Amino acid sequence: MARVLNFEQGLNDLVQIVLKSKNRPTIISIHGFPNSGKTELRVRAHRILQKQGKMGWIAMCKTPIAELPQHPEGPDYFLIEDLQFIWPSKTYALDNFSRFPDLSIYIAKRFCQEKLPRGVAEAIENGDYQIIIENPAATVKSDPHSR
Repeated sequence: MARVLNFEQGLNDLVQIVLKSKNRPTIISIHGFPNSGKTELRVRAHRILQKQGKMGWIAMCKTPIAELPQHPEGPDYFLIEDLQFIWPSKTYALDNFSRFPDLSIYIAKRFCQEKLPRGVAEAIENGDYQIIIENPAATVKSDPHSR
């Protein structure tokens, strides 16, 4: 079952998972409605990880890997941002790294599973998301959780 965390707790968990992971790159997908905080989460995590000496990629789902800055030893992590449905980023990770993301996060202004689109609710029920972040500071207007 996914853990429901506030923004700072979710950010901390994301960073700790990357720091402790043996997988290279540690692949983390971040999902949610527009303006839910996805970009803020990945940019802040990227800055913290860089300060810890980690090298990584941050990108939107479907960004060609060849367009990302190349590291001689490869990236330590890859933070993928996508909209609310999980399968495009799972397919993207599988196509590029031959495995699914190590962690999938869903972020919303307020979490209410009953108001989720069916595909997102099913992904949560199936355990596809390990962390759900409630972000009351989100400015999202189309998020059903904000009502």
